[in-house]
Amino acid sequence: MTLKFKPKPPASLSGTISGEPGALPLEKTYNGKLKITFSNGVEDEQIFKLHAHVLRPIILVAPAEHRYGAVHVERWQGSTFYLSNPSEVDAEWRIQHIPYVRPPKRVGTSPPKASMMPEDDPSVFKFSKVAGVLSGPSMPLEFAPARLAEGLPDESKAPFALDVTFKPQDAAYYRCRFRLVVTKGQSFDVVLYGKGTFNEGADRVFEK
Repeated sequence: MTLKFKPKPPASLSGTISGEPGALPLEKTYNGKLKITFSNGVEDEQIFKLHAHVLRPIILVAPAEHRYGAVHVERWQGSTFYLSNPSEVDAEWRIQHIPYVRPPKRVGTSPPKASMMPEDDPSVFKFSKVAGVLSGPSMPLEFAPARLAEGLPDESKAPFALDVTFKPQDAAYYRCRFRLVVTKGQSFDVVLYGKGTFNEGADRVFEK
């Protein structure tokens, strides 16, 4: 006899960190029993206890936001984010841009002018990797910038370094929200800020 376990999926898989919709539980335990009755004339029966522990993956990112400052439109500025998977299951992730949604108009106030709002243009931010699988559990994020100790059994347990560059297209303010979407798990949001300028010497020059 083959017994199949198929847990009921949660009502929503949109749980995220950083102020977005409420996070779903990362662990859930299922308990049950299987009763077998034998037709041997004395109505004997045997009960098997069933137990299942379901884990959902999660991705944590540091920092949760980054400000690139003023960058010349002909140059770019880079930064490094670190990804960690504290769960015991692999986390399959991908980068998704979350468009800005203006809040509803309040009574007695005027909405801000379009010229006063930052540009929500994801093309100015380039990620060194847009998808992947991060095995868990990873080392804590606070150890990410540190050099790994020699003889570490599995270097794949170190937080993953994700490089993100900002290259403005125009002299404007930019603000974008990106979500690291975790398949069947809990995602994480990162907010990036930057300003494009024509002012020479406003930033450090990087070779293209």
